[in-house]
Amino acid sequence: MALSKVLIIKHGSLGDIFMALDSITSIHSHFGNNIFFLTTSSGKKVLEDLDFKFNFIIDSRSKNPVLNFKNIVKLISEDFDYIIDLQNSKRTCSYIAILKLFRKLIISSTCPYATHRYVAPPHGTHHVSQGLSEQLRILNIKITKYKPKIKKSIKQKSSVLIVPGSSLSGKHKRWSYKYFNELIEYFLDINFDCFVIGGDDDLDLKNKMKKHPNVFNLIGLSPWRKVIELSLNANLAISNDTSNMHLISGLGCPTVAIMNEGPLNVSNSPNNEFSLCIKNADINKIKPNEVFKRAKKIAR
Repeated sequence: MALSKVLIIKHGSLGDIFMALDSITSIHSHFGNNIFFLTTSSGKKVLEDLDFKFNFIIDSRSKNPVLNFKNIVKLISEDFDYIIDLQNSKRTCSYIAILKLFRKLIISSTCPYATHRYVAPPHGTHHVSQGLSEQLRILNIKITKYKPKIKKSIKQKSSVLIVPGSSLSGKHKRWSYKYFNELIEYFLDINFDCFVIGGDDDLDLKNKMKKHPNVFNLIGLSPWRKVIELSLNANLAISNDTSNMHLISGLGCPTVAIMNEGPLNVSNSPNNEFSLCIKNADINKIKPNEVFKRAKKIAR
């Protein structure tokens, strides 16, 4: 019997993709290898870095109708059996509406045109990953945790991951780097190694972080595979609301997220039972000693 031909759709930020890793893994486990994945070029890169071997179709999410038409023609030509829309946006709903005119297929989405529609509760009342899991259960897909192929090493010393940055569009989510430096001092006092991680969007912080032999500044030097390796071995992580936080917490590392108060405290909070969210309407009213005291209690 031929394998079902499946299309997964997931655009969004890298944090959105990280929150969908369990769902993506579950679909792969359920259907096998005949899977296509519609995403952005950055989404393709990170999924390949995480060892997913899909047939990728790049969608730039352009406003150019010609490019969108080419995407739709490509999707129609592939003759999928299933479309599983993990993005659940107006754009993906428009794709589904058109595809349904040309193909008879099984569609999982929040879109009204879906054959297996998931009606999501109001935003801010449930976690993103929980909603995606509920969506897959309608298709009787068993939820499988994402497990990286990178092996956990033999731990030599206690360590904490520090994530002081954010995307360029999310700088309002940043806790003061000065507070992160105070926090690092607390951990140095109890003989922890401190790994400061971040991407190119965080390079403005690189020379502002505390310098010490036991502080390893990896801003701009922490690709996703390195973040995974550190997450598997660290005792805990302390992070702003950013993509690294979603990846780290999704791997089971106890994580303290420092967040602005609002609906995202629920939908984007750290995604494991060992983690917690410290929130305030003014994020910089959260003090380092409070974070340190609460962080120590969840460290593994």
